[in-house]
Amino acid sequence: MYRTLGALAVTVVMFAAVELLHLDLEISAVSLGGAGIAMSISMLGVPEEKRMDIHEVVHKVEWGALLFFAGLFVMVGGLEAMGYLEAIANMIFDGFGPDGTVHNSPVVLVIVLIWVSAIASAIVDNIPFCAAMLPVILEIGELSKDPITGVAEVDIIPLYWALAIGCGFGGNATPIGSSANVMTIAISERGGHKISTKEWLGVGVPVMIITCTIGSIVVALFYDHFLTA
Repeated sequence: MYRTLGALAVTVVMFAAVELLHLDLEISAVSLGGAGIAMSISMLGVPEEKRMDIHEVVHKVEWGALLFFAGLFVMVGGLEAMGYLEAIANMIFDGFGPDGTVHNSPVVLVIVLIWVSAIASAIVDNIPFCAAMLPVILEIGELSKDPITGVAEVDIIPLYWALAIGCGFGGNATPIGSSANVMTIAISERGGHKISTKEWLGVGVPVMIITCTIGSIVVALFYDHFLTA
């Protein structure tokens, strides 16, 4: 376990290095490299008689969850490539455009983004939705810049916080809202404790509503603090 944790730590450091140092490496290459290292070092020093049979290892893999993730990311990637996610996001912000509404009520925009992100994350996995929304938020900041001074009238930092709050809490609502939910259900079912969609919704939806409400109140009360975060 300690060996694989070490490989995980190195992989996380490499993820950060790629972004911060602008290394010419694909994230997918770092992921596959980390997985390969973890697989290799986990067998070092293990006697032949204690090694697991490959068929037993394959049997224990959560293939259902892996195939679900593969299909989900392909579907969301297709929606993003077609421009549907961006179109939905633009529809959300139509009422907060250059007509001045957003400048008079930035808190309302942030709260709307929290709830829209939460609901969308409950329907689509929160990670790809969050990734698809990031360039949209950047575009909002660009469109709000004064043509003369170049100063953005919309502070996008609170929007990033709203996106994180909405996606994080909204993913709890449904079984497909986050990767952790899918894995939890798969592991629970393998252990003989099947969790139905109805059971999950009965707990997940109230939790989403309560946490998003608390998040909205906190953002509304301490909005100025988010500006300098």
